[in-house]
Amino acid sequence: MDGAKAYALTVPVNSQMAVAMPGAAIVYRDDDASPSLTNGMPVAASTLLVLCQNSLQKFQVIAPASTTLNVLFYK
Repeated sequence: MDGAKAYALTVPVNSQMAVAMPGAAIVYRDDDASPSLTNGMPVAASTLLVLCQNSLQKFQVIAPASTTLNVLFYK
């Protein structure tokens, strides 16, 4: 990831929820607005996030360049 750019999830068809865990601190939003380092929900590294169906398509994240976000999708 690049800390200057917001990323969205590529959600598989029929997904109902997702569980995500960032490898480093991130900031996210799930209201169709792009997050920034000062605007959004900050989350610490290794924190478990549970995203429901309504949030999946709107979820966007911003993080340092070397960060990974591990995501499991469920139908």
